[in-house]
Amino acid sequence: MRRHFVFCVVALNWSWVSSFTEAEVDDDGALAALEGSGRQFGRQFGPFEYIHPRLDAQLVSPLTTIAVRQGSLIKAESIQGKIKVHGSKSGNVQGEIVLAADGQTVIFRGNKPFKLGESVQVSVLGGLKTAAGFAGGLQWRFTVRESLPFSTDPLSKREKLQEQRRKIRPVGKSYVLDPPSVPDDAKSGMMDDYFIPRGVREGSNHTMMRGTFGFKNGFELMNTFPVAKYLQRNYKTIPPYFPRIRMSVPAKEGVQEGYVFFTNRRGPTNQREFEREHPWLMMLDNEGDIVFFTEVPGMYDSRGNLIVTDAKMLSFDAALFDHRFKKVKTFTEPHGYKKDGHDFKIDKDGGAIMMHEDTQYMRHKGRTVRINAAVFTEQDKYGNPVFEWRMWDYMTVDEMLQFGMLNDQGDVAHPNGISRSPDGNHVYSLRHMGVMKVNRRTGDVMWRLGGHHGFSDFKFVNEPRPFAFQHFAHEIKNGNILMFDNHVNHDGEVARAVEYQLDHKAKTATKVWEYTHGNQIYSLANGSVQRLSNGNTAICWGGMGVGPDMQGDWSAPFYTEVKPNGEVVMEMYFEDGQNSHSAH
Repeated sequence: MRRHFVFCVVALNWSWVSSFTEAEVDDDGALAALEGSGRQFGRQFGPFEYIHPRLDAQLVSPLTTIAVRQGSLIKAESIQGKIKVHGSKSGNVQGEIVLAADGQTVIFRGNKPFKLGESVQVSVLGGLKTAAGFAGGLQWRFTVRESLPFSTDPLSKREKLQEQRRKIRPVGKSYVLDPPSVPDDAKSGMMDDYFIPRGVREGSNHTMMRGTFGFKNGFELMNTFPVAKYLQRNYKTIPPYFPRIRMSVPAKEGVQEGYVFFTNRRGPTNQREFEREHPWLMMLDNEGDIVFFTEVPGMYDSRGNLIVTDAKMLSFDAALFDHRFKKVKTFTEPHGYKKDGHDFKIDKDGGAIMMHEDTQYMRHKGRTVRINAAVFTEQDKYGNPVFEWRMWDYMTVDEMLQFGMLNDQGDVAHPNGISRSPDGNHVYSLRHMGVMKVNRRTGDVMWRLGGHHGFSDFKFVNEPRPFAFQHFAHEIKNGNILMFDNHVNHDGEVARAVEYQLDHKAKTATKVWEYTHGNQIYSLANGSVQRLSNGNTAICWGGMGVGPDMQGDWSAPFYTEVKPNGEVVMEMYFEDGQNSHSAH
């Protein structure tokens, strides 16, 4: 058997990438085309549909792994020695090469972190073997972050001293990346000259808003609600500080059979001491009886969704539990990122997707601004990072500030939801921007949906008040987008569950269903929505126990189940005004 090699070099945006495409010729001279040809499939990265870090990526974590995915199953015996890595400061980088659980993603994991500020060259040699033959090779570069990652300005002496103080600390067998230090000119006044939401006073933030609608506080109705039936089956004595629950609407005919999963949570401004010490995971049946409860240790985030995974196990925060409620696994954050506790999902194959925020101090219009860029990662059941989407790779700083909202915390995007769509891609909810769908195989942005700041690819055709500051946006089985719309800082400020149908040719978004609870609920933050198997919709109204005037206690249902026609078939409140980040 003879082999012939074709080499080509492609210049791209002041960068370079070399692609090596390999083909085989059989004994009688017939040429067999192989998967891996960038020209055949129109791929961005030569023979590969996905690479990480991206070509010419900036601000890359020094704890990053390197990954390539060709799109076909790879023979494990062909991966060794196929990835070579060289750092401008580190020199030749030693590490291990592994094949991820999907059998397609090849990962290089360095033995040590990369040096801050260095340029890294990756060379993937030809010869990764697929069922069709051999994949070609690829070379590209990326740059590891610095504490003040100016694209053109050199670091000042003060900035270099700050960089030296920033450490990568070994913790056991892994490393932890400390956050960057705060520049002096980024410690105050960051709201100047940037977007301020309508109705918000200059220098304030959205928690200082005042309500403009006739909202109904659930406490006004409490004396008419039946008390949930506690412990009639002698399960276990509950502690005296366990939150009490009332059912405003006992279960009716047509309610979804099963259990309600939720946690208790209240905003930090009106939180009681015992609530900080004793957050709970809870399950109730449709009678209001407790099925399961446990205190949440401080290591967990009380916002984490308590759900049943596709593999029929329990997931909360970043942990997996068996049917006896025993923790069997904890997923760790890849690449040194800190996990964002708003959302976390486990797939039926045992892999996990999670969210992060990556903080950098950037120069913009002659000043330093803090930006928490959204990052979304996916890892397989063995903890190998198989996908990463970084806002730095797809938006400029100008776009982040145009589409998002800058405050003193740099919270331009505020990621609060991640989910897998029915077609296997990812849907991201960004509270301060909108909703985004990303191709899980390539990382390309498929579409963006939002009601403000020019973020959206779609025009709303029958929606006088497009959603704003949403939670739990996700794509359901019919392809529509379902979300909980907090809608603070906009006209009306009425919270709701809403469903949109997207026309990808006409680029329009049509509202096909909503439920507002009589336009009576104000929800500052949190909340979730779920389309149930019987066609009903389960809504958690969030709110964090505060009302539109930000004063005193406030109560909204933590669980409302409605039929498609809007009939409420079950509803529950906390007696003392707490709420849940999400309920399922």
